Amino acid sequence: MFLGNIITETRKQQGMTQFELADGICTQNTISKIEKHNIAPTVKILVQLCLRLKITLNDVFSDFNERGSEVVDLLISVEKALLLNRPVKVNDQIAIIKKATLNLQEQIQFNLITALQKIMTNQYSDSLFDCDKILTLTKNDSYNIYTLLAYTIKGTAYYKLEKIEEATYFYDLVSKATKANSQIANSTALEVCYISDCISRFYTAKGNHKLSMQYINRALQLNKKNGTAYFIGNLLHTAYLNAQALKVSEGKTAQLKAYADTFLSYDQDQSNLIETLID
Repeated sequence: MFLGNIITETRKQQGMTQFELADGICTQNTISKIEKHNIAPTVKILVQLCLRLKITLNDVFSDFNERGSEVVDLLISVEKALLLNRPVKVNDQIAIIKKATLNLQEQIQFNLITALQKIMTNQYSDSLFDCDKILTLTKNDSYNIYTLLAYTIKGTAYYKLEKIEEATYFYDLVSKATKANSQIANSTALEVCYISDCISRFYTAKGNHKLSMQYINRALQLNKKNGTAYFIGNLLHTAYLNAQALKVSEGKTAQLKAYADTFLSYDQDQSNLIETLID
């Protein structure tokens, strides 16, 4: 078991929130990153966390050599491939994961993977069941990125099934959660950009172009900050559709169309252009 999993499971067993665990020690964002395996805590912070959780350093480190990183690495790589719509050798990798004994976080991630796989193969109704499994495990915690990903996938599935009212319900849940928790603490840039891409396209289809542009801008800014280019083509194409609907000047609309058509990487000129559209 990994440090992040031990802290997560011990915290939840004691009915403690991330904010409560972090109070006076570090930020809630730090706890989220530790639990997500994005960062390792300093020795000082780790000792303080152990004291608050009433566990020892031996409890934290005793399992480290008993479990390899193969399953964790596979979960991360498969999730990334599916979020990016690249299902290369995914079935073989999932078969390996299925044979492993998964802890809570890994179960959540595995259910996300199966939900994404079913969305990609047009098994929309079946994907809803996997999302419900995620929500049971996360207890619908809106501060958990996997809750928001499950809501997003459910929104996508219902939209594909032409159940617009249900789709709107789940996309609105994501919208409310991300307004209250705009940083989505325990997330990766890819996960946030995936949600932003899905939700922006949905709100454009519904005619809420201003809200769509807010999510496009969020994803573009995150890509710029991290030096990534997740869903740039989709985001700029959706921005172009919004520009048309908002009757933005022909010059700016044409620029967006050109960027979208060529799938250019995000740069400062595009940043300025996008920001002018949401003012």
